[in-house]
Amino acid sequence: MTPRFLAHSSFAAALLLATAGGMAADAPVTALDSKVTTYLEQHCNKCHDADVQKGDFRLDTLSPKVGFENTPQWIEIMERINSGEMPPKKEKKRPSAEDSAKVVEWIAAKMKDGEQARMASRGRVTYNRLTRDEYVNTLRDLIGVQYDAKDPGALLEDQEWHGFERIGSVLTLSPSNIEKYLVAAETVLKEAYPEIMPPKKGAKPEPPFGGSKPAIYEDQVDERHRERLREMGLLDKVRYEMWP
Repeated sequence: MTPRFLAHSSFAAALLLATAGGMAADAPVTALDSKVTTYLEQHCNKCHDADVQKGDFRLDTLSPKVGFENTPQWIEIMERINSGEMPPKKEKKRPSAEDSAKVVEWIAAKMKDGEQARMASRGRVTYNRLTRDEYVNTLRDLIGVQYDAKDPGALLEDQEWHGFERIGSVLTLSPSNIEKYLVAAETVLKEAYPEIMPPKKGAKPEPPFGGSKPAIYEDQVDERHRERLREMGLLDKVRYEMWP
């Protein structure tokens, strides 16, 4: 692949895609791990139970489905143990760093399971894209080229859902769509930035490739493009020199 093709492909993709992902996850646990239960009983419960709730924090009412229920509270427990803030340093019988690390790792793993389960429950993820009109407007705003997307052989017509054509689940991205968008990007970029023949020193423009029209030199292309942008009111808004 040539650098120009890769640049055009990247340009087309940058205008089109917004993606997300989801993964499967294990079912929530129904009971705390024995090492976590022992740790909480020995170092935490006496200050955060039914009788005493220091910091308005209570442990005995938390769900054992870590990562699925009472998530903010379990995150706070994990962070405070991990930072060494809890149990307090004034406690005579403090847990070892190894025991604290095991509890933190277990809670963190369950938090990850819960996050993956929530992502998986969102259902099938689609690759959304711009509508045909949005694509045309974006091209015009970015590089000042008006592309006729409704021309035969150009972009495919957008599917509608109950009269609307901007529904993400309907705007799928098929191989045919991708091919059309790549061709459109190639066409637009060629118009915006045509191939320029370098002038020969002291020579007049000659017809390129045996054509009847003289070659267009860089200063002429710049002025023609500048005039088009001026007519569209985009001259001060578009820095077309940045591409390619």
